[in-house]
Amino acid sequence: MQVRGRSWLLPVIMGMVFALVVSACSSSSTSSSSSSKSTSTTSASSGTKTTSSTAVAGVGTPAKVLADVYKGTFTQPPATGPKAVKGKDVWVISCGQASLSCSTPANAIMQAGAVLGWQMHLYDAQLNPTNYPVGISQAIADGAQGIVAIAVTCNMAEAPLRQAKAAGIATASFSSFDCTDPNIHAGAPVYDTYAVYAKYNTPAKVMEAWGAAKAAWIIGATKGKAKVIDITTPTFLVLRYADIGFRAEMKQCKGCSIVDSPSIAISTLTGTGAQQKLSTALQQYPTANSLNVPNDAAFTEYANTVLKQVSRPNLEVAGGECFPQNIAEIRSGGPEDACDAFPEVWWGYATADELNRQFAHPGSAPVNEGLGTQLVDRTHNLPASGPWVPKGVTYIADYTKLWQTGKS
Repeated sequence: MQVRGRSWLLPVIMGMVFALVVSACSSSSTSSSSSSKSTSTTSASSGTKTTSSTAVAGVGTPAKVLADVYKGTFTQPPATGPKAVKGKDVWVISCGQASLSCSTPANAIMQAGAVLGWQMHLYDAQLNPTNYPVGISQAIADGAQGIVAIAVTCNMAEAPLRQAKAAGIATASFSSFDCTDPNIHAGAPVYDTYAVYAKYNTPAKVMEAWGAAKAAWIIGATKGKAKVIDITTPTFLVLRYADIGFRAEMKQCKGCSIVDSPSIAISTLTGTGAQQKLSTALQQYPTANSLNVPNDAAFTEYANTVLKQVSRPNLEVAGGECFPQNIAEIRSGGPEDACDAFPEVWWGYATADELNRQFAHPGSAPVNEGLGTQLVDRTHNLPASGPWVPKGVTYIADYTKLWQTGKS
């Protein structure tokens, strides 16, 4: 295994990526899986508009959304697929090993690649998007046969990704958005494959549903009377999609409102800038009874510090992906009260499975990998100790067996 990277230049919190009620809040009639209209949001500070070109995923009556995510939306890994295509040279482009949102899937893909019999290389972009194309270019120059890119949106590294495609290098994305995304419009796709979730077949729809689940939890926790401070991070498309889902679900509650939406810019993620912005919002809106933190990286970076300094014991706080330290926060009584768990290690194995399918059958469509999320709070799905894991799923053993034997 080789580890490569450049100097740490621009800190970025990546979160994916991955909350909730009762029917005390009545709603206008919509499908349990989607709303009927397109949704757009605009950041007042950046002017960046994000448009969901089709119905918003995961939106429905809060009680129905909650029931689904408490149960868990995952199923099982695929039972059929090709035997491991051994001997491949594969590079993993990690958005930054200093962030759990990047290192967790990167390490899982590295582990899965070893099981598949591949020669694995890890490039650490060190939380600096300008390093993404550098890592991909190094992979191409080194003779890579496969590349997995974590949180590398098409327009962040389009030229080398197209070069990789032209060279016949198989490419897989993890929590990345391709050139065909309606918010990018950069032409033909650059990625060959990605891991499909059980209910939603694009990263955008997964994130919309994730945001909707967090909103449903807040609606339920406040008994349909939510006054929410909704933190946004408009720089990151993955979090903007999550906020589309959050806001669409909040509209299902007639007695709820978003009282403030502080926008946290990249430049404020280090130092005390983000802390000051959240602290100001809490001071300006003393009647706010709930807080939506965009992801658990943000919670760890600045929200946890602020919430432990202020006296708001009745504030209902929805966090992010349910990393081990965030699960520990919920278990110890907060300030984080809920999170919607992403099975990121499973997601990493699933991404490796999809790349193996490309090696075996170039150009094949991705399959349903059974992935999903599950809401965790103090009374639902909270493990007595240790991290959250999806119950009833033995994905590492299942993938290992599938890759050893193959099954059509």
